[in-house]
Amino acid sequence: MPKQTTRWLYGMPFWHGVTYRITIFMLHVIGLFLWRFKVSGNKTLPKKDPFLLLGNHSSMYDPLWVGAHTPRGVKAMASAAVLSVPYLGKYLKMCGCFPKMKYTKDRASMQLVQQNYDDGYPILIFPEGNRSWDGRMGPISQGIGRLIKRMDCPVVYFTMPTASLYHPRWATYPRWVPVVMKYTEVHRYDDTHSVEDIWRDVCTKISVEPLIPEGSWTFGFRMAHGLPQYLWACPSCYTLDTLKVSKSNGNKIECTHCSEAWTLTVRNEMIGTETWTVREAFDRISLHFGERPVVNQQIFDAEGISLHCEKSTILRRSDSTKKMTTRIKGTLTLTEKGLEVNNENEQWQVPHEEITAISVEIANLLQFRIDGVVHRMVTPSQRSLMWAFFLRGWQS
Repeated sequence: MPKQTTRWLYGMPFWHGVTYRITIFMLHVIGLFLWRFKVSGNKTLPKKDPFLLLGNHSSMYDPLWVGAHTPRGVKAMASAAVLSVPYLGKYLKMCGCFPKMKYTKDRASMQLVQQNYDDGYPILIFPEGNRSWDGRMGPISQGIGRLIKRMDCPVVYFTMPTASLYHPRWATYPRWVPVVMKYTEVHRYDDTHSVEDIWRDVCTKISVEPLIPEGSWTFGFRMAHGLPQYLWACPSCYTLDTLKVSKSNGNKIECTHCSEAWTLTVRNEMIGTETWTVREAFDRISLHFGERPVVNQQIFDAEGISLHCEKSTILRRSDSTKKMTTRIKGTLTLTEKGLEVNNENEQWQVPHEEITAISVEIANLLQFRIDGVVHRMVTPSQRSLMWAFFLRGWQS
């Protein structure tokens, strides 16, 4: 008998199983009043056999919501960075989460996938690897197709069309929006399906547009709080770091440079002189700065400087302690050749081709890898999401 099919504790260590059960109970209680779950398709999930559970990823609550409506103990793949957070990481591990290092081959994580699957557990994986910032699906590696092909396992897909509206990744506060979850029937892929076929099917099955059910009662307050982190330039005049939340209306953002203002709705519409969705506003900014983003074309043409920050810190993860230690502090410059930091005593440089695995982790921490070693960039006076956008543009 697979380990997972043992009853009450789902085959987990005692305190892990107790923590899991209490968490599920609390999620359902909270869901009755706060999340107003609208769930379909979960009654037909396999009762005994293990399977992969794949879906879109828009909210930090996604793993909890999915686990609460899967009538069995679930093992969830989670970011190694999140699981390293004190207390939170330990709690999530007790609830069945196991770590995966982003944007790199993590054999230990793949071994845990196979081990948990062999023990009879459903395995929850978000193929995008990152939460969506505005509801649109992020890039999906063909590695998910290879995993399904190698394991020869059944797959259940789910979509959550309101998750990105209940609490957008950039937002400080959630909204009063019902959480909709839709599970599919079990899918099986035979020898006639190639890795690419499976990958395409995964992309199709978990793709979803943000949508609130007709007739749903919704409202929000302070909905604009956090939005300037995501929209690091004004979508009207394109000046950097000029969007601010209105002091008189927490649902409104204003540009201190061109004086344009927009009122945000629960559906992430920005209503002003011109009306856009948050997604469309970001696309305007992205299009303006280009695939190889440059703040000032004249400066770039003369000096090759794309972006600049007077005070910054680069931290490096220690191999021995696994903690972040300061590598260098100074003036940070992104050039056409790479990234560099200068101070009175030292100069640190790295070319673009050596910067990999750029990601924005919990608390908007910007991290990347150099020769496999995790580094973190801290720019107190500038948005980490802006630096991530510029770095990705030049890296690609």
